Amino acid sequence: MKVTREFIMEHRTERGAWTYAQIEALGLKWPPLKGWIDSVIGQELTDAQVAKFKDNNIPRGGRVTHPDQMGLF
Repeated sequence: MKVTREFIMEHRTERGAWTYAQIEALGLKWPPLKGWIDSVIGQELTDAQVAKFKDNNIPRGGRVTHPDQMGLF
């Protein structure tokens, strides 16, 4: 699959960022340099990379809020 800006933005964390694992899935080093999004647009990803990027948008130690629970912040 080719990386698009929409794909990158769709899989951000709740706080609007990306995790170490997601950046690593794109083949980048942490911390990503300024302009990293533009540098990966159009890049081909394997199915494994896509799955890793999609499935790792919860920060390590982060909590998943239950859908019936109202967020405080």
